[in-house]
Amino acid sequence: NLYDSATRDGLTRLYNKKYFIDTLRKEFAYCLRHRVALSLIMLDIDHFKRINDTYGHQAGDYVLGKLAARITEHVRTEDLLARYGGEEFAVLLRETHEDKAFILAERLRRMIEATDFTYSGQQIKVTFSGGIATLYDADYSDFEQFLEAADKHLYRAKQAGRNRIEAKMLG
Repeated sequence: NLYDSATRDGLTRLYNKKYFIDTLRKEFAYCLRHRVALSLIMLDIDHFKRINDTYGHQAGDYVLGKLAARITEHVRTEDLLARYGGEEFAVLLRETHEDKAFILAERLRRMIEATDFTYSGQQIKVTFSGGIATLYDADYSDFEQFLEAADKHLYRAKQAGRNRIEAKMLG
């Protein structure tokens, strides 16, 4: 239907970036006002371009779809999982402090690393890096700053060798 095509990613059926940003804006304001913890995990598939170049774009699409399905199985129904763009995903966790967000992100990372991604008889090694930001009290003045913090930690995870999770508590 029309609503789904406006809010969902065509390939993964996850929420799209626009829907995610709209929801993040509202959740951020709510959690800031009510002093409720809010965590954001940004995930990026490691060496995704290499997967596309080596196995083809259909294999890349298969990886995106399967990764999205596997992560969906492991997040709570009230959590918001979205395809943020390309090979990047976002998980928004209401009432979740950084330690619990880290435990979830690490569980997802290990689960994806152990998942069998076989496409046309070829096994594809898939890992991701993740960055976490947590809002509690007034750590961030606006949702853009919150998003930038998660992105900064994701970048740190990539710089530190990939296939890992970074967060403020680790820095």
